[in-house]
Amino acid sequence: MNFKLQAQSGKARAATLITKHSTIQTPVFMPVGTGGSVKSLV
Repeated sequence: MNFKLQAQSGKARAATLITKHSTIQTPVFMPVGTGGSVKSLV
């Protein structure tokens, strides 16, 4: 995994996150499903 900082303004930053499977431009909305939230949908 690699993290490349593209720009920064105060505490805000834009970056590129490079993983084994994909490249992700930040900021990004990335929902995470926990076990409890997934069970409530079924």
